[in-house]
Amino acid sequence: MASCIRWSGVLAALEATFLAEAIRRSVWAYPLLETVHIASIGGAVGSVLLLELARLRPGARDGVVAAGAARPGTALASFACAVASGSLLFVSAATEGAENPAFRAKLVLILIAGLNAVVFHARGGPARA
Repeated sequence: MASCIRWSGVLAALEATFLAEAIRRSVWAYPLLETVHIASIGGAVGSVLLLELARLRPGARDGVVAAGAARPGTALASFACAVASGSLLFVSAATEGAENPAFRAKLVLILIAGLNAVVFHARGGPARA
C-alpha cells in the first residue's frame, strides 16, 4: 500500500512539471504528439515488416522491398521517436495513464517484444537468418 502512495506522488509530481502543464495547456501540443506517436509506431512496425519480408525472400530484386525502410536503424529510429513522444504524452496525464489497464498491457507487450529482440540478437539471429 505504501508503494502505491509513493508512486502516486511521483506521478502527480510528473504531471505538475512545467512541460506537462505546457502540453496540457497548448492547443496543438497534444494532438501533434499523438500524431508523431502513431506515425512512429507505424514506421517501426512497417520497417520491421519490410525487414522480415526481405529476410524471407533473400533472392528478391531491390524493387520489391524499399531499401531505406528495410534497415534495422529505421526501425530503431522510429521506435525511439515513439518512446519520446509517448513519454511526453504520458507525462501530461501520468496518474490517469498509470491507472489504465490497456496502457499497462501495452507496456507489458512492448517489454516482451524488446526482450524477444534482445534474445534474438544475443543468439546471433540476424547472422543465421
